[in-house]
Amino acid sequence: MRQFIYRFSLVSLLLALAIGLLFAFNYWRTQSFIAKHQGGTIILGDSHAATDIHPDILSASNFAHTAEPLLATSQKLEWITGKLHPDTVLLVLSPNNFAGYNDFKFSDSQWSSEMAKRYYPLFPRSFWTKHTDPITALGHSYRQQLLPNLSGKPAFLGKFTPKPIQGEKNDLQNTLNRHFNPDYPLISQPSELAIEDIRKICDLKGVELLVVIAPLLPDYKTAIPSEVQQLFNATTAKLKVIPVNIELANSDYYNADHLNLNGAKSYSKALQAALRK
Repeated sequence: MRQFIYRFSLVSLLLALAIGLLFAFNYWRTQSFIAKHQGGTIILGDSHAATDIHPDILSASNFAHTAEPLLATSQKLEWITGKLHPDTVLLVLSPNNFAGYNDFKFSDSQWSSEMAKRYYPLFPRSFWTKHTDPITALGHSYRQQLLPNLSGKPAFLGKFTPKPIQGEKNDLQNTLNRHFNPDYPLISQPSELAIEDIRKICDLKGVELLVVIAPLLPDYKTAIPSEVQQLFNATTAKLKVIPVNIELANSDYYNADHLNLNGAKSYSKALQAALRK
């Protein structure tokens, strides 16, 4: 019995030591990441920002995430402005950011686990209780934390993920059905409020907020529900939008609403020129 207790205590001590060292390593890498990314320009948004804006061309950091709702963007902007102190935020917006399907990404089975892994530290427990099973969400978060984070970048910060040159452009109807799903409300009120929060955070922290409107294929643009488009137009009219002077060919697109790598390079160069004016 005494030998069992000794072995159990030894294993427990070694396990606690290993976990402690892992947390200490991740903390050190996170602090190193923070120190390395002070100031400058940060690109935020969903997949439009993650695929369309080449950070190297703009000498910027692209922390956009695929399928990120504006509610999550506003929460991570609080962390970014408090830790990284950027000079400028480039926020890439598209009409679908204001569609009602965004409100269900934290509870929908397709996205809820991914949302928890990314954003659990940014929201209070009451938020997860309201939208999904909080214990499951906590489990997803802990699994993320119990892995070595070599880059030191928090999971809620995304990256530039360019699309391949050869893409399929016959996904128009599927994309429209997903973005403007009739099973969900047409308009996302939390997204409207999140934009206002984003503006207030930037004003409070002295960060310049610039909006970039995501390029879209004409067939997609003309099929956007008028109510969503009107809200998008009214919202962006209140913000500083950077006009990007470029005519993109169909070959620059990966699909209905994302550029491929060549398109992203061309668009980012045009955006760079617009920012210099």
